[in-house]
Amino acid sequence: YYDKFNNAPLRRIFPLCKKVGVKRAVVLGSYFAYLTKSRPDMGLQQRNPYFKARMMQEDICKNAVDDNFSTCVLELPYIFGTQPGRKPVWTILIEQLKMMDKLPFTLYPKGGTAMLTCRQVGQAIAGAATKEDAKGFEAIPISMYNMKWDKFLGIVYEARGMHNRKIVGIPPFMMKLGMYGIVKDYKKRGIDSGMDPLQLPYIMDYDLFITDKYTRDLGVEDDDIEAAITDSIKVSQESYEGNNLHFASNRVRFFRALFFYVVNYYKSSCLAKCTNNKFNN
Repeated sequence: YYDKFNNAPLRRIFPLCKKVGVKRAVVLGSYFAYLTKSRPDMGLQQRNPYFKARMMQEDICKNAVDDNFSTCVLELPYIFGTQPGRKPVWTILIEQLKMMDKLPFTLYPKGGTAMLTCRQVGQAIAGAATKEDAKGFEAIPISMYNMKWDKFLGIVYEARGMHNRKIVGIPPFMMKLGMYGIVKDYKKRGIDSGMDPLQLPYIMDYDLFITDKYTRDLGVEDDDIEAAITDSIKVSQESYEGNNLHFASNRVRFFRALFFYVVNYYKSSCLAKCTNNKFNN
């Protein structure tokens, strides 16, 4: 699947680009490739087909260069903002959070992520395409802001009209408990996941932060990331409610399972003994 839509088109189009005299190609990649290269100890490429496909994408770009043709991959993180006529992608997050709306708190991993706005992505593309004296291949990790998940969710809940929402950070082992149901569901339905559900808790517990230096070098300017997140969430909320969804996504199933495990775990004497050691910090 990932090869068909992310990589195969590059194998077809690069020769055509060279044939008509195009000198440079800018490909929109993923910051998961950056993470894969930064943390070889995690074995991400071996356990996650999506990560492997993104690394293959960079290899294709690298192998395409010659004396008259250069390539650049922008390793993009989360992107916020709205585009007229395009369906918002953050409805999946709304689905996740709706499952916990009736609780006094929201359970979420403790890590964080790099991010930027739609406008900044456009500026990065333009900067990479017009980069002077560009030769060979380069992969540029892109980011303008780094944000912990709890701060991000605070902005999300404000956009949803739920003020001062309490976010409870959970460790990977607790999130992993909820993922076993997802693994079982995938196996039952014959689904090969692009990301290993049992490694995802450790990925989301990680601060996947990137310096803004490389992005600013491309001429990208400051923007209002909180306003972009707010706009994304409001449009996604409207889309979610308008679609009148009657089913739960796999991620929603995860949070339902996670809540079940957490409640039962809190009931156990083991958690009572471990709470001070594991969660006070």
